[in-house]
Amino acid sequence: IREIYTTHQYFLDPHTAVGFRAGMELQEDRPMICLATAHPAKFADAVNRATGREVQLPPALAHLAGMESRCEIMDADVGLIRNYIQEHALT
Repeated sequence: IREIYTTHQYFLDPHTAVGFRAGMELQEDRPMICLATAHPAKFADAVNRATGREVQLPPALAHLAGMESRCEIMDADVGLIRNYIQEHALT
């Protein structure tokens, strides 16, 4: 994460950084494409520690921080879950 940020001013998330490193070690003379697996802000603490820089959420996600969370905790019962979905599904 630190190496790529220092060289390219690009934040990698930890999972992408692991894949990138493995790709570089196995690359040999072949071209390589690296696809990020998550936004670095999802792992802001790790990325901040590695780079010394604060990662910002993209505007499309930043507004979600202040929104109410909707979560229903229930038993792992197929019938219960099916009923919940049927009762709360948009029609």
